Amino acid sequence: MRIASTISAAGEALLALLANPDADHDLRLQALNPGDWEELAALAGGTRSAPQLHEYLARMAETSVPAALMHQLAEAARTHSLASLSQAQGLVAAVRILEHAGLKVLALKGASLAFRDYPKPQLRPLRDIDLLLPIDQVEEGERVLLAHDGYRRAKWAVPHGVEHGHQMPEIVDRQRGMVIELHHGLNARNWNESDLLLEQMWAEAEQMELFGQAIAVPSAAANLLHLIEHTTLHHAFANGPLVLSDLHYLGRAHRIDWDRIAARAEQLNLGRSLDLIAALARAYGACWVRGGLGIASQERVEIAAVALLDDDETHRQHELLRRQAQRAEGEGSASVAIKRMLRPNPHELARLSGHPPTSVLRWLGYLAWLAEKGGRYRRSASDPALQAANAERIALVDWLGGS
Repeated sequence: MRIASTISAAGEALLALLANPDADHDLRLQALNPGDWEELAALAGGTRSAPQLHEYLARMAETSVPAALMHQLAEAARTHSLASLSQAQGLVAAVRILEHAGLKVLALKGASLAFRDYPKPQLRPLRDIDLLLPIDQVEEGERVLLAHDGYRRAKWAVPHGVEHGHQMPEIVDRQRGMVIELHHGLNARNWNESDLLLEQMWAEAEQMELFGQAIAVPSAAANLLHLIEHTTLHHAFANGPLVLSDLHYLGRAHRIDWDRIAARAEQLNLGRSLDLIAALARAYGACWVRGGLGIASQERVEIAAVALLDDDETHRQHELLRRQAQRAEGEGSASVAIKRMLRPNPHELARLSGHPPTSVLRWLGYLAWLAEKGGRYRRSASDPALQAANAERIALVDWLGGS
């Protein structure tokens, strides 16, 4: 059954596979044509899902996947396998340095999923390593890492303190090239219950072991709630479909008290978020959804499903329109909001110019930025379908927040 009319057969196949990786998806996959396979491989590659797709296809008795695409997926799986080993080593190294300095550290989100909950760490590729420190220790944590020869501040990162957002500027592990984010909070987007989940994370912290190093991680319940908030309120479902397999493997690796989760979600103003994710997961065959979870309209499920499969450019266009709407509402003038949207920030100029964001030479990237950002704005502003979809997403986030 098709869940959303705007999602292709390839998109539906990927969401179903991630919602329940242990189910039998052979018939759905065997029905794909060569064009569908091309699209499925591209979707999987763009959403960090290629290792899971390869894992499933490798155990199928019969498959119609083109040999070239199977080779491409195998190469991606090998690449992610090597990357996960390097990231594990980098995580251990950073935690040891910080703890040696007497600091409290907790590895957030993907780290415990990849290295504790998934059957193989390479099935859960990480964009970066997120480490949580107490707010009165996080600036010292930044100083400790940057004083070490193995780390540097990311070229695009502008120095700031704890007053700015919920994390410090990104740090790069020189040896491994991976990004480390030191967090002191969970969300910078007006979620009033953030501190309650933060307290739960520290209070329920557990330990996993990597290469002989004990690493503090959130409890399964706390991590699950954080995943729900991060996917819904923070990203409006536009952070990719891996959340579906995250929830599957969390439920498989741990005994989850879903009644407690539902009650806690209500306390954190995440009740609607939990219901919508559960409804979406159930629609694509998830086996973890229990009891009264998953009460959400078909329309909202479809909006969420489409957002999960956004490519990078579509995501950026939605972000542009969303921020424009927020600023217009806050400043009372769409023209003022547009002007603010068309002012470059140092990070963007640094990325395009190759010069530090604090250097005046960053402005060498201005023309490229203007062409990129202006072109994106023009495409967004002239696309009625995109604007309508963006309005639906804004309304969805408002509903999730209780409006």
